[in-house]
Amino acid sequence: MVSQAIPVALVEDESLFRDLLQKALSQMTSIRIVAAFADGDAALTSDVDFSVAIVDVELGVGPNGIQTGLLLQRQRPGTGIVVLSQHDPVDWLPLIPLADRPGWAYLRKSDVKDARAIVQAVQGVALGHDLLAQPTEPSLRGPVGKLTVRQREILRLIALGCSNLEISQQLRLAPKSVEHAINRIYRSLHIATNASWLHPRVEAARQYWDANHSDGVEPESQSAE
Repeated sequence: MVSQAIPVALVEDESLFRDLLQKALSQMTSIRIVAAFADGDAALTSDVDFSVAIVDVELGVGPNGIQTGLLLQRQRPGTGIVVLSQHDPVDWLPLIPLADRPGWAYLRKSDVKDARAIVQAVQGVALGHDLLAQPTEPSLRGPVGKLTVRQREILRLIALGCSNLEISQQLRLAPKSVEHAINRIYRSLHIATNASWLHPRVEAARQYWDANHSDGVEPESQSAE
């Protein structure tokens, strides 16, 4: 059990919601709001001491909430991250590497009925629990399902529109390693990389989403030349 008030930072770009959230959570004795930031950069450069950050996904300019959380955990090992967002978690959880998920929670704003739900999440991540309850590794069909765990992680990030540099930062891999892994993914998915009419990255993303959402029908693949 967490016996002392947990120092918490808010990272929310909407000033009205940030103020309302700060007021509501300030009434709870088990946590203590020590800072409120309008963007990820402000949180990352702050010297305020906090154990948990409550972050929105979309933070305007600069890093989004997932990136901010991952960077905070690198700067401050053991920091818990509660994502509080209006977005469906299934669209964003793939950005969190499997190894980093202990100490994370994801709450959708529309599902939060009162401040107690947020406080429970704060207490859980402060203890290092993985509270990401939404399924993040669906049963993938066809060639995508035969990829390695690491390749599927990279493919998910490609499908979410991440660049090679962003993938290397998210997964803590060297850019060259990411490039080699993507080429292996293309070969495994039979995607031609020298066809003028086909963008390999777009085709890889299409196959990923088809493998997630098709009704038992394997996606067609392009023949490698």
